[in-house]
Amino acid sequence: MSAHSDPSSCGTRQALLEAGLYCFSERGFDGTSLRMVAERAGKNTSLIAHHFGSKEDLYLAVFKDMLMERRSSMFTGPIVGLEELQGDPNRAASLLRVLVIRLFKDMWTKFGSDDPKPMAYFRLWLSAIRAPVPELSTLMRECLTPLRMQVAACIQAIRPDLPACEIPFWCSLVYGQCVGNTMLHNFNQLVFGPECYPESLDYLAEQIADITLRAIGWTAKKSPAQEKA
Repeated sequence: MSAHSDPSSCGTRQALLEAGLYCFSERGFDGTSLRMVAERAGKNTSLIAHHFGSKEDLYLAVFKDMLMERRSSMFTGPIVGLEELQGDPNRAASLLRVLVIRLFKDMWTKFGSDDPKPMAYFRLWLSAIRAPVPELSTLMRECLTPLRMQVAACIQAIRPDLPACEIPFWCSLVYGQCVGNTMLHNFNQLVFGPECYPESLDYLAEQIADITLRAIGWTAKKSPAQEKA
């Protein structure tokens, strides 16, 4: 029986991954030692080398595990390309609205739960942003590429006047609307008051989508048939 097929081995690996998540998210990469991870998992330090190798390998494995767990709620396609959306900004806007609402609701639900893992994920993202590890770039790009490509195609169809070099900025704006109003909603309520967000999640998601589309510069355009009517 291989190490990966052994239930006890799989359990050990998962315990080390979870301990790594909390240690890295709380102390950062430099502030975390393998001994800390092993003690938190209640395992021997040598098992980290057995399952992962180095601290760097464990750190990357924690990110991979986080991204794989999130993959089920991420947009993975199929992608409606610019060729299909070109000349139909209303369709592009409708598609982008659906993406924003889905992304926002998923983030809001996870970060509004009592599960400590989402906040650990958030802290891990922040620590990676403050001290980027080059190897993470490939992982994050691979996971977010379908969403980035779809958002970019929608924006280009909605705003064909935008220079290609500006599209990444607008893509980050779309993603930032969802991130800023979910991961920071407790902070926003502290600053602007508990009533700054409506109670209805559906209504809130619609408002976030509307704000995002208006920021991009979308206004509904009538079809040729509608213009003749």
